[in-house]
Amino acid sequence: MKELFGVKSTRKDGSEGNSVRIPELREIQADPTLRLKWIGYSALDARSTWALREELARRLQAVHWEREPLDASGGRDGATMYDFYHRYFVPFGNVLTDMERVGIRVDAKNYLAAVQIQAEKDKEAALERFLAWASKYDASMRYSNPASSAQMQTFLFGGSKTSKDKLVPRSRTFKMEIPERYRTEIEAMLDKEEATDDEEPSPPSSPA
Repeated sequence: MKELFGVKSTRKDGSEGNSVRIPELREIQADPTLRLKWIGYSALDARSTWALREELARRLQAVHWEREPLDASGGRDGATMYDFYHRYFVPFGNVLTDMERVGIRVDAKNYLAAVQIQAEKDKEAALERFLAWASKYDASMRYSNPASSAQMQTFLFGGSKTSKDKLVPRSRTFKMEIPERYRTEIEAMLDKEEATDDEEPSPPSSPA
């Protein structure tokens, strides 16, 4: 699509840019300069789809459908996975297209709202379980952000190599905002440390 119908962007000075935009299908179909390209593309698409259909049918017909009961002679009935496709997948495909066209009724006011609340609670519980598990290996992970790919990469794969043979650092320092759910816990911990420092006796003064 990009090679056939792509349009180069235009810079502010009027020169041609590097990015390529694919026009909307209505725009392509209505453009007389693209008509022959569109006809050729559509015909090739239809031909390729038919060739794919023929190949898939051939492969399905080559696979035996092992089903019960056997025929009267005790042998197989000769059914193939192509028969299975027509018996089950074609009707199921019709159901899916009907669902896409008509839609599915959802009780958004009551049921969906309740499910959303429960899903958020489940998410928080799963997050707490993960952080509790991760903090067993590194105490700082208690305050990490699981949505951060950089933090998760360092924690899970630190010290190993990527597919491009690059070494993932074993440790990194991240500047982050402490999540609201941990603020009280951290403030209490800091207050305890300050109280401990205040209780420490001052060193004795040297004799005059």
